[in-house]
Amino acid sequence: MLPTDRAEASILCACIGIDAASDADQELLVGLRGFLDACAATEASTARFDLEGTELVIEATPALFAPLAITTAFRNHRAVAHARTSSLAEAERQFRLLAADQPGSASVLNLARVLALQGRWDEADALAQQAQQRTAGDPGLLRLRGLLARGRTLGGDAGLDPVQVAVEQAQLYVDLGAPELARRAVMPLVEAHPDRPELVVAVTAYVADRRMDLARRAVLAARDRGHATLWDETLAQLQRLETAARAPQQPMRVPGRLP
Repeated sequence: MLPTDRAEASILCACIGIDAASDADQELLVGLRGFLDACAATEASTARFDLEGTELVIEATPALFAPLAITTAFRNHRAVAHARTSSLAEAERQFRLLAADQPGSASVLNLARVLALQGRWDEADALAQQAQQRTAGDPGLLRLRGLLARGRTLGGDAGLDPVQVAVEQAQLYVDLGAPELARRAVMPLVEAHPDRPELVVAVTAYVADRRMDLARRAVLAARDRGHATLWDETLAQLQRLETAARAPQQPMRVPGRLP
């Protein structure tokens, strides 16, 4: 295989891996992110990643990879990998470059989402509003602006129950396509308060991430801490979702995420 063909194939494998991985697979996503970062480096480096037990190692030189690293597909996957591994400042930088090159692209929505995940609600909404002026009636933008409006009011009442604030934040993260951040917001609370039914949002985050196995594990762990009736009902709902997911005529609907 020619070096250029091997380089193209390796980048394609990494991009497919990013698309296929769930946000719960943070180690894999960080490895793929590092691989794409090495391919985009301005100096020669060794790029490597391990995908399902197969390690790929390639010498990434600017002369070989520079033409590939400027493609929209490469740049978008690299930015998404940073966003999905909570490297939000770098994801923002990369999405800004993409949005500047393609003002009408999905990169503008992803940039607004990344700003929102950093709590910069007004800045994200201003960007979404500008994009809406160019593409009036875009359902994705309308939905995003609704989520941003929710974000601006999040935790605004000092008298709110901290657990409820965390639950609302986690649900917003799920709706913004960031289930890993949602889990980080509520899983410690699930361990401390297994009696709080609203903390089922932690399970919702796993479902949104297409990780029914981890959702079931979280439910069983919470059930072991007590309040079996609550978590038994959640387990029954999860089983119904799994059954629906296996039925071709009733596919499970998963909330949106960064593409």
